Amino acid sequence: MIFSHMIVADSKVKSVLMFTPTKFTEWLIQQGLVRSEQYCSTHVMPDNVTPIRLKLGMYSDVSKFPYSGGYVWISECCPQRFVSVFSGSIFEGAPHPPTVLLKLIYHWACQTNVQNVVQWVKVDNFYVKNFFTNMRSICTAAIHEKYEKMGGLRKRVEVGVISLGTTSQDGNMRQVKVEVLGVMDPENKLIRLRAVEPLQQEGERNYKRRFVKILEPLEQWVDKDSIILTDFTVDKGTLHNMGFSSVYQVSISDAPAPQNKYSNQNVMEYLRRIVPRMFQNTLSLLSRQIIQQFLDELVWRERWGPVASQAFDNIVAHMAEQTKLETGDSLLTRLSRVAANPFKLWQYSAWKTAPTPKTPIMANGTAVPPPAPLPPPLPGPVSSIDMLPQSIRTVDTPPPSGKRGRKRLVPQTDTPEPKRAALAPQSVPPLPPEEQIPLDSYYYGTLEGDPELIKEEFKNSLAIKCCVCHRKFTNNITLMKHLIAHAQSENQFSMELSDVTQCKYCLKSFPTPFSMQTHLEEIHLKTATSLVCRICEEKFRDRPLLIAHMHRTHVTVELPYECGICKFRSSMHRDLIDHFYEVHGGGEKLQCPFCLKTVAFANHGKRMSANVNFFLNHIQVKFPVKQI
Repeated sequence: MIFSHMIVADSKVKSVLMFTPTKFTEWLIQQGLVRSEQYCSTHVMPDNVTPIRLKLGMYSDVSKFPYSGGYVWISECCPQRFVSVFSGSIFEGAPHPPTVLLKLIYHWACQTNVQNVVQWVKVDNFYVKNFFTNMRSICTAAIHEKYEKMGGLRKRVEVGVISLGTTSQDGNMRQVKVEVLGVMDPENKLIRLRAVEPLQQEGERNYKRRFVKILEPLEQWVDKDSIILTDFTVDKGTLHNMGFSSVYQVSISDAPAPQNKYSNQNVMEYLRRIVPRMFQNTLSLLSRQIIQQFLDELVWRERWGPVASQAFDNIVAHMAEQTKLETGDSLLTRLSRVAANPFKLWQYSAWKTAPTPKTPIMANGTAVPPPAPLPPPLPGPVSSIDMLPQSIRTVDTPPPSGKRGRKRLVPQTDTPEPKRAALAPQSVPPLPPEEQIPLDSYYYGTLEGDPELIKEEFKNSLAIKCCVCHRKFTNNITLMKHLIAHAQSENQFSMELSDVTQCKYCLKSFPTPFSMQTHLEEIHLKTATSLVCRICEEKFRDRPLLIAHMHRTHVTVELPYECGICKFRSSMHRDLIDHFYEVHGGGEKLQCPFCLKTVAFANHGKRMSANVNFFLNHIQVKFPVKQI
C-alpha cells in the first residue's frame, strides 16, 4: 500500500517536471506555490496607504527569464524595474531551478535519505539539509494554525514523559539531553510532542518546577474538561493546579491497554518506540530547537502525511497557504524565524504585520516624494496582462547579468485598483517629536531573574580539572575561558593570553589587550549611534532601514535571550554574557557564549567531571574552529 502511494506521488511529480518553463510557472501559480499578486516596494497610491499593484507580463526574450519562461512582474510607476515571479516564495533567490526544488519537496515527502537526495538530484548536502529545515518550519506553522484542542467533556487524553540522553564512553554516566512530553487523543488518533530542557537539580521543589515546565503546553493543547490518563512518573498535583480536575494515574505494569482503559500505554509506547528513531545516534549534536523541529515533523506526518502522496499534496497546500500571507517580509525569512524558535506560537495571524503608518515610506526608508507625472508606457518587449491566461499572475528571476535586490512586499488591502492618473502621493509630515517613541525603549529591555533561584545557587572554590591539559581551576569563569581557548587553539601561549586578548562576546582573538579593548568599545559597547539591531545583530547602512527592520521583524520589548539558571531575560545577547559573569561567577556552571546553554560541572560540591568534556565537545561540534 505504501509503495503504491509512492508511485502515485512519483507519477504526479514526473508529469509536472515534463512541463516547459512557461507551463511549469503557470502550474506553480495555480498551486499557490508562488504569489498571484505583487506590489511595488517603492510607491503607494495618492491615499498614502494603498500599494501599487504590479501586473504580470511576458518578456519577449525568454532567455532573460529562463526559469519562468518569460513571465515577469512589471509596473507603470517603475517601468525599468522587473520583479521576479518567484519573489516572496520558497523559490526566491534559489541557486537551482524551481524544478530542482520541486524534486526536493517530493523527496522530503517520501522521506528519502539525504545522501540519496544529494546523489540523485545533484544538490550539495548543506543545501538539502537547509531546505528540509524549511519544510519542517512549514510543518510547525501548520500544526500551530490547524491543530484543535484535544479531548473535551468525558473524553480521554493520554499524557506521558520520557527522557532522552547520551551515555559516556565508559558507560558509567548517562546525561539527559532532553525530556519529551507526549499528549495523545486515542479516539481521534492525534498526538502532540514537545521537547523540554531538563532541570539539573534534584529535590522536591525542583520536582514541582520540572513538571510545571514540562506540562505547560497542555494549557493550549488540551480541553480542561478532559479525562487525563497518565502514570506515576508525572506529578498529579501540577495537573490539578493547571485546572484538570479528572486525572487518573495508573502504573503501566498493572494492566496493559486495552484491558485497562485508564492506562497511558498508547502514548508511552509511541514515545519509547517511535520518537527515538527520529534521532538515532545524532541526539548529542542537536540543539533543543532542532529536536523540536523533528518532533513537529513527526506530528505533522502522523496527521497529514502518513503516506508519500498525502505528504506531498498537504505540504504543497500548507506551503501555498503560508506563501500568500501578507506579512511584509519573504516566506524564507519567516521560515528561518520559525526554525530559530519553534516553541513560539506560530498561528498565521501572528505573522501579520502591524498597520501601515500614516507617513508613507519608500523601500529606501525615506518619505514618499511629491506627485510625479505618469511615466510613458513600456516599449514593445513586455506584453500586456490582458494577453495572458486569466488563471495566471506571477514572475521570474532577473537575468544573471542584472542586479538582484530584495523586495519588500507591502500588505494587501481591499481598496480597488486606482485609475492610472498619478503615482506617488503628497508626502505627509512626520509626527511631532513629542508623539514619537524612542527606538531603544520601545524594542529593547530586560527582565530581572528570580532572586530565589539566585539565592539557591551553590558557590564554592571547588578545584576542577581541565579534561585536556588537567590543569586545575577553582573558578567557573576562568575554567570556561580556558576550555573555549582549547576549542580555538592548541597554542599554549595564545591560551595563556586569551583572558585579556579574547572578546567574551564573539570570541574573536586579538594580538594585544589594547586592540581587544578597542574592539569591545567600537563593536559591542558603542550602541548610541550604532546602526545594528541589538536583538539579531544585523547591520544596516542607515537609520531608516534599521527602523523598518525593527518594525517588520521585532515586537515591543522583545526578550528572546534567557539565562538558564535564574530566568533573567534580555533583548540583547551580550547582556546574558555580562549577567553570567557578574551574577553566576563562582558558581558550578559553564555558559556557552553562542547558544547560552548552561552546563553544570558540579552539584553542591560533588564533581561532575564528564560534563567538562561535554562542554568542550559542545563548543567544538556546534561551533567549529573555522567559524569561531
